Amino acid sequence: MPTTVTPTWKVNALKHLPGGSDKKEVRDLDRERIRRILGIIIALLVLAIIGTVIWILAVDERRPAEEAPPTGVEQPEPEVSIPEGEIREEAPEEQPPTEGKKEEPPRYNEGGQPPIQSQLKMQTITLSPIMGFGGSGVATRTYNGSTFSLEAQANVPDPRQDDIFAAWLAKRVGEKGSARQFLSMGKLEKKDGVFRGQFSRNENLLDYQYIIVSVEPGDQPLLDLPRAPLLEEVFK
Repeated sequence: MPTTVTPTWKVNALKHLPGGSDKKEVRDLDRERIRRILGIIIALLVLAIIGTVIWILAVDERRPAEEAPPTGVEQPEPEVSIPEGEIREEAPEEQPPTEGKKEEPPRYNEGGQPPIQSQLKMQTITLSPIMGFGGSGVATRTYNGSTFSLEAQANVPDPRQDDIFAAWLAKRVGEKGSARQFLSMGKLEKKDGVFRGQFSRNENLLDYQYIIVSVEPGDQPLLDLPRAPLLEEVFK
């Protein structure tokens, strides 16, 4: 069988036809260029990210850190501006307790008297010595709406001859309770080694919040106030 030989010019012409080897080389060259461009873009993005991170870290290092206030140092309170014409009430400062000073009853009403209760089942307090005297005592008061009852006990040494122990009630009077008004309840009698007294009145005496035990001369009538107070306390 005879062999057919393709002319050289025809081979070259076939190379330039669609789908020829030149078109494949062009496609390979385009892919290579695209890969290079993508590589450059990715490298630029990585450099940009790294540069941004480095810049943020550098800014944070230059920014001065806020120092925490040292422990135990009081910080000044911020000043609060008060509009003109407006009065701001401040809470009164608490005063430290004074040794030997009796605690005062609750706040007073307009007449200088403490608020009066309508009834009281029972209230017991312990009496404390005053003015350097020794001893102790207990007082209990009740009010059922019609009868006021008071029981006082004093654990004190026997008085001098002809002297007695007496129980008193007192309340604040005058402007803002600047003075005290006393009410004699009677004499204490010794029983089982303790001086005791039980008293009752058909009136409400709950506004008399002070209870006092005093020593009085037995051969003289009681005055309007105790001569020598020994024990005292406040019904709160």
